Amino acid sequence: MKKTTIIVSVLILSLMTGCTKKVEDHPKSHSVSSKSQSSKKKSSAPKVQKEISLADYQALKLDHPTKKSTVISKWGQPAENYKEKGSLRESAIWQGESGSHVIIIFDQKEEIISKFLTNTKTKRTNTITLADFQKIKKGQTPEQVKAILGEPDGYLDLGPVDEEKGMNSYNYMYNLAKSDPEKEANISIDFVDDQVYLLNQKNLK
Repeated sequence: MKKTTIIVSVLILSLMTGCTKKVEDHPKSHSVSSKSQSSKKKSSAPKVQKEISLADYQALKLDHPTKKSTVISKWGQPAENYKEKGSLRESAIWQGESGSHVIIIFDQKEEIISKFLTNTKTKRTNTITLADFQKIKKGQTPEQVKAILGEPDGYLDLGPVDEEKGMNSYNYMYNLAKSDPEKEANISIDFVDDQVYLLNQKNLK
């Protein structure tokens, strides 16, 4: 589970900072690779003509998987597609007008197995400090985390992979108190069975 957490966190952070990396298939995770082994198709389709909301994202189901055709009927063709050589999985990126991204990984049946939402419009105005982060404990629920830190800037939902349980994550990138003002700061909090399983922070004070 820890390896999966690190891999997907890299993907989220890269998108939130404007650098899109490709998704590589792995038997137990969906990983990011720097090697050019995937086929990448960039669509000439325009960005989604409205903001991609959290409600839109939550409507994409993993338990009764949403089909790729359903997503396309709602948002049109994705801005980018990736498919690893020899893999049956495909990832696609949809972009909202204000910079939000939804990344979806589909299986060979073109059903959603993982989804990511980044650069959401949150109403959070508080500055999150290291002291705030240290209030987060393993076993807390998503609602308890949001009560302390506020709404996250990004969401991640992974369906079960092999024997692993599904996992979802909250990611915070904005309004963070930085230990080093010249470096980026971030928080990632991973949940299994709606309880904090793993939490990490970088450059908070």
